[in-house]
Amino acid sequence: MNQPFLKVLHLKKHKDMKRNLLGFLFCLLGSTLFGQAVIQSGDIFYPLTPDTAKGIEVATAGLMAPTIGANQTWNYSAISGNKAKDFSLKTPNTNPNFPNATGMLNTQIYLGPILISGTKEYFLNSGSGFYYQGLQTINANYNIAALTGGTGDILTTIASNNNFGKTVARYQLPLTSTTQWTNNYHTDMDFAITVGSVGLVNAPGQLKRYYTESYEVVGWGSVVLPSNLGTHNGLLLKTNVTLVDSLFLNGLPANPILLAGLGLTQGFVTEFAFYDIFIRGLNRSAIQFEMDPTFTNVYTLNYCSTPAVNVGIDEVVQIATVAYPNPSNNGYFTWAFYKPNAKEWQVEIIDVLGRTHLQEVVKSSGDVALNLRLPNVPGTYLCVLKNELGEIVAKEKVVF
Repeated sequence: MNQPFLKVLHLKKHKDMKRNLLGFLFCLLGSTLFGQAVIQSGDIFYPLTPDTAKGIEVATAGLMAPTIGANQTWNYSAISGNKAKDFSLKTPNTNPNFPNATGMLNTQIYLGPILISGTKEYFLNSGSGFYYQGLQTINANYNIAALTGGTGDILTTIASNNNFGKTVARYQLPLTSTTQWTNNYHTDMDFAITVGSVGLVNAPGQLKRYYTESYEVVGWGSVVLPSNLGTHNGLLLKTNVTLVDSLFLNGLPANPILLAGLGLTQGFVTEFAFYDIFIRGLNRSAIQFEMDPTFTNVYTLNYCSTPAVNVGIDEVVQIATVAYPNPSNNGYFTWAFYKPNAKEWQVEIIDVLGRTHLQEVVKSSGDVALNLRLPNVPGTYLCVLKNELGEIVAKEKVVF
């Protein structure tokens, strides 16, 4: 490192000493950056619409699953797809049963061949992880005459809420090469059913779904992303989900003959299996593989096509910087760095939802000390420095 990086205190006689110290710290950062990734709080954040996390679904014929183990190289630069995906959460409605939810998804549940619509799932982003908070169902009527043969046969779902608080983690933070956890929970969906041929008239029923989930980081290394999204350090998370359905009528296990007529089976088991590669700075996993339960074949692959814009961007840092005071008591701070040329560079301040609050052009060269102001909302923000090519050459977290 032959060029000066920074003049923090503007004391000329300490310039060489500071340069050497920054160089030493930068070398330490580099050795971490290209080793095992660690996903910290603020490094990943599922966004709300319209702060979308875009993705692409890829045809998987012949596609290999990622290898597990240490120091792997996962090269998916050549994959491509044409089915756009939107992984954004919706803004939660004002459901008092989920007062802490930060996101919501409209979802669908099947009761055998019956599509139960209007259900919503609630989620919580927090410093310790991303949590599934629960499920809401609504009052709705479904004509089941095509299944039972009875003209007046009907199934009515009853509004209910299943709130799990912070007990069901979709991912835990920090996420490291040794992280693992399990979830065990169940959801209840209440309904009433009328089937004239077996004498059921508004009989109370309940669908209980028992979930057993296991999560384990089973690999780490570098991942080469498609769409020129670069090479990043990543963690490979393995997920197993087993779902068991149990149906009750009048408080007792439902009659198998009736269940068969509805296209249902008591104790029906469904298994799901996923690999996810996580990197710092995307609003979801970089690549998700839906696998068969033996983790042999890839069913579908989705990759995040939105460039890394969140707190914790994992790029090759070329310029050492410092922000002070940090934390900032009033939102004002100075960001100092050495700029090697007089071309137009750009500074951005981004919040944890990926929203850009400031864009400022920097033309001067040499030692630069920018006086900046954070938004009025306290929190963690990311300062991003881009060169004349739009490449990220520095990043700095600032807390207000």
